Amino acid sequence: MYLGAITVATLRELEARLGTLLAGTAGQDVLCDVGCLPIDDASVIDALARLQLTAHRYGARIVLANVPPQLHDLLELAGLCDIVGACPEPPAGSVVETEWQAEEREPALGVEEEGDAADPVT
Repeated sequence: MYLGAITVATLRELEARLGTLLAGTAGQDVLCDVGCLPIDDASVIDALARLQLTAHRYGARIVLANVPPQLHDLLELAGLCDIVGACPEPPAGSVVETEWQAEEREPALGVEEEGDAADPVT
């Protein structure tokens, strides 16, 4: 169990502990409760992605539990929600739209480019 901010040193320690935990297993999921994890900046996303990569090297995966809305939103905005094992449904309080449709744009009217006589490219 780890509580606190994730630094470069603690991330290396977590990766080593995860590697030790998964060394004798084959394809097990690792449940990671992130409900109390402080979300100060994007280093949390980096750490979760690195831990997922470490688990993948051992044929396993990290499954996140108790994902706070703020963390879910950051993962969704970074495009990593599915990769790091965050919940498929956004938690209550999430402000990120998970389904969207492309906007239809009308072509600009009356815009034409003119060549410059002094420019040899045009």
